[in-house]
Amino acid sequence: MNQKKWIYVLMTLCCVTVVFWLTGLVMAFQQTGSAVQVAEAPVTTTEVNAQAVAVSANAAAIKDGQLRVVALGDSLTKGTGDATGGGYVGYVEKQLEAGFQKKNIPVMMNNFGINGYVSAQLLELLDQPKVQAELKVADLILMSIGGNDLFKGGKTLANQNQQEVDQIQQDFQKQLLAIVQKIRKMNPESPLLMIGLYNPFGQSKEEDWTNQVVRHWNMVTADTLSVDKHTVLVPTYDLFQLETKLYLHSDQFHPNAVGYMRMAQRVMEAMPTHLEGTSIVPSVPNNAPGGQKE
Repeated sequence: MNQKKWIYVLMTLCCVTVVFWLTGLVMAFQQTGSAVQVAEAPVTTTEVNAQAVAVSANAAAIKDGQLRVVALGDSLTKGTGDATGGGYVGYVEKQLEAGFQKKNIPVMMNNFGINGYVSAQLLELLDQPKVQAELKVADLILMSIGGNDLFKGGKTLANQNQQEVDQIQQDFQKQLLAIVQKIRKMNPESPLLMIGLYNPFGQSKEEDWTNQVVRHWNMVTADTLSVDKHTVLVPTYDLFQLETKLYLHSDQFHPNAVGYMRMAQRVMEAMPTHLEGTSIVPSVPNNAPGGQKE
């Protein structure tokens, strides 16, 4: 009897122990599951940093309650050839206004584009007090320069003198670097978007040679601009390559309204996110002024 009694007692103790162990295991699992759920909720450090950068960039763009844009350069910046007078700068301005209107942020555009300007003249323009004052507070800088340096009214490409082209390009790159450096002394960080060259002579009998010259010019220019991380070359060569005459003014050199609209689209695609205002870029209407050869 005593032996059976001890066996019964031991079995009872074992059962009680197992019950307590299972109860503790269930409670521990519930606590662990709750902890996992809580751990999923907080935003990660990477996300916090990304948000901080975005907010900082946006705040910098509207630090004085308005978006200030400075446009520099030649006849492309001035808008020559566009019947509406806006050019790519005007269409970019309208797009920025449409985006920032919801935030009640006005867009202030200062266009210093001058017909016929070459790089040496633009470098001198940067010494003018009015230009310097606007550059110092600009949130965005647009620029077109180099077409008159290279083309010279078509004379350079007509001569088909590679040695002459190489010298022109070498001189231009030195001037361009000086331009960027001077701008950065006044404004170290605001985005600088420079319009790349297209070939207005792309459907002439010298097509192959002129295309090669313009492509190489753009490649070297992009390399020169790469010294500054806030500067971007906006490509336009491909926009005019297949249907050059369709997008040119009657002078067969400057873009027409549709050509400028296409350029403005490309500028908006290169725009930093915090300056887009909106991600919607309007399509070029078929009946836009200048849509046909003028």
